[in-house]
Amino acid sequence: MNRSTFNGSVIFGLIPLLSPVSLLAYVVFFLYIIIYLNKKNIIALSIALLVFVLFFIGRSNLLTNFSSEFFNALNWTMAFSLLMLSPFYRMKLLLSPSVVTDSLLIVYLSMCMVFAILGIPFEALLQISTFALILYLVTSTTWKRRLFLIFPIIISGARTLWGGALYSLAAVNFPKLHRFSSIFLVALLSLLILSGLLTDMISLLLSTLMDNQIYLKGRTIYWASMAEFANTLFGHGIGTSLIVLKEKMEVMRLPHNDWLRIYVDLGGIPLLLVASALIFNSFRGEIQMVASILLGFYMLMGNPLSFPQVMVVYLLVLDAQIVGKK
Repeated sequence: MNRSTFNGSVIFGLIPLLSPVSLLAYVVFFLYIIIYLNKKNIIALSIALLVFVLFFIGRSNLLTNFSSEFFNALNWTMAFSLLMLSPFYRMKLLLSPSVVTDSLLIVYLSMCMVFAILGIPFEALLQISTFALILYLVTSTTWKRRLFLIFPIIISGARTLWGGALYSLAAVNFPKLHRFSSIFLVALLSLLILSGLLTDMISLLLSTLMDNQIYLKGRTIYWASMAEFANTLFGHGIGTSLIVLKEKMEVMRLPHNDWLRIYVDLGGIPLLLVASALIFNSFRGEIQMVASILLGFYMLMGNPLSFPQVMVVYLLVLDAQIVGKK
């Protein structure tokens, strides 16, 4: 097995299989950092870990509460820190599709089918893995492999990722349009944050949705509860979103919007930094553009920063090159 086949198998085949023990995905990421050890990676990772310590230990509302919220916030803060520094990682991974990756995905999809037969909910598991499946589709050059991947992507019901895939298709074919929309988005977001209008706009949007009885499977209720605590620049500290939702719902609920969670917990400046990181990464190549757009869309109605198997796939493709694809 050559290096490109091995990398493709790990990123698109093995990491989805780690879903039941998803934190092991971070072990994979740190192993790659060690293998491709260089000055930029050391500096970027060191700053990311420093950001993690400063935000979680210095600005956490859950330090004395060792509950499920504590461990989710711990994991989420690590993902946020790594994502904010993501433009600086350099590993130059070569990727290629292979029968090994196909076999690992068949095992994973079979596991989902077994869960379905046993009555164990598997939809969320399949939706989370759809991120990796779409990126593997981007690396594929044969119609048979694409046909094999399309089916689980469709049945996953991951509509937000479908939207991201469609936009990324347009962005790849019309890069000038993507460049213009990216500059406009950063400028608009900066203006709204600095003027303090972002919170008002979020509240107005959520009020309009709820007035029209558009609840998005309860998401608008979650977001409306969080929006009351949205802060212009500095947020209310790690864990605020989880605490607010638990008080509202009486059980732990993830916000299903990582953009809003960043804004509530950390504030407008970190929100702008993450948006800028994703936009910068989208100009590093085709798969990087698709991955960054997918993640940005996923964060609108999901919790990808809470899923290491999503974040590690994203981080590892940022400096990757697809072998055999022009």
